[in-house]
Amino acid sequence: MSTKGIPSGLDGYNPRYVAFLDLLGFKALVERAEREPAEQERLMEVLRLLRETLCHSPAISMQFTYFSDCILISAERSAAGLWEMLCSINILTCNLLQFDVLARGGLAAGGAFHTEEFVFGTSVNRATELEKQARWPLTLLSS
Repeated sequence: MSTKGIPSGLDGYNPRYVAFLDLLGFKALVERAEREPAEQERLMEVLRLLRETLCHSPAISMQFTYFSDCILISAERSAAGLWEMLCSINILTCNLLQFDVLARGGLAAGGAFHTEEFVFGTSVNRATELEKQARWPLTLLSS
């Protein structure tokens, strides 16, 4: 690591599964929340649900990061990592349906670096490209 906490070299850049999810209709929910107090509470519940559904799992190096309507989840590239990724996406999708929020995404494998501060890699690029290709609320898997 460099002195400023920015990764140097390829330390921590490992084979990972990465999922990029987009919460559909989130922009409209945010805009309604600005005008209607009931929608503010609904928005906060969606964000709480997101935080409570996903978890960090050191055993499989699972991380998640979210900003606005974008969620990025990654785990080590192993059978356990893939299983946990698929289960997490499924549970999150079902939980979000309680608030009529749909998710669309992509799941890819490749190199990635994912910490609380930084996330980047070829698998991140592939997952975001897959998400753009999804026409309906579903998560596409790379080959």
